[in-house]
Amino acid sequence: MVSRSARTLSTRSALRLALPLAELKEEFELKTDSRFAYGDLGRLPEIPGKAKLTYHVVLEQCGDPPCYEKMSKDHRFQIADRKREKGNYYFSRQEYQFALTTYVKAVEILTIRSDSDEMLSEIENDAPSRSLAEFLDLEIKLRNNVAASQLKLEAYQAASKTCDAVLQLDPTNSKALFRKGK
Repeated sequence: MVSRSARTLSTRSALRLALPLAELKEEFELKTDSRFAYGDLGRLPEIPGKAKLTYHVVLEQCGDPPCYEKMSKDHRFQIADRKREKGNYYFSRQEYQFALTTYVKAVEILTIRSDSDEMLSEIENDAPSRSLAEFLDLEIKLRNNVAASQLKLEAYQAASKTCDAVLQLDPTNSKALFRKGK
C-alpha cells in the first residue's frame, strides 16, 4: 500500500467523485474499477493495467476551491503550466478526454481577468512578473494542445475553431496551420 496526499496523487476519477461526499477527518475505504483509476494502461511499475484499486482515504483538510480571479498573473501562469504538464501526461497515455479537459481548464486559468490585474504595480514590486511573450507562448501551446486532443477525439469542427484562435494569436503558427489542414 502506497500512502500519498491528494496533492501529490494524480487524482483520478474515483477520488474526484468520492472526496466531495466525505466529511472532514472522515476515514473510508474506496474500491474502484480500473476505468475510474488508471485504466487499461495502469501506472507501471506500481499499478498494472486494468487494476481494480482500493484506496484508504482520510480527509485531513478541506477548503474553498481556488479563486483564480484573486491570484496574481504569475501564480496563474504557474498553475496553468502545471496543468499543461498534467494534460501532456494524459495525452501520452492516450486519455484524450482527460487531456482536453485539463488543457481547457489551463487556458481558462491563464486568460481569466484577475482582480489583481488592476494592482499590477504592487505585484511587480513584490515579485518579478513574467513577460507578455511568455504568457502568449503558454497560451499558444495550450490551445495547440486543445486542438490536438480535439483531433484525437474526432471533434473536427471544434479543432478547426481552436486552430483559428491560435492563428489569431500567431498567424504563422505551423502546428495550428498543420492541424487546421487535417
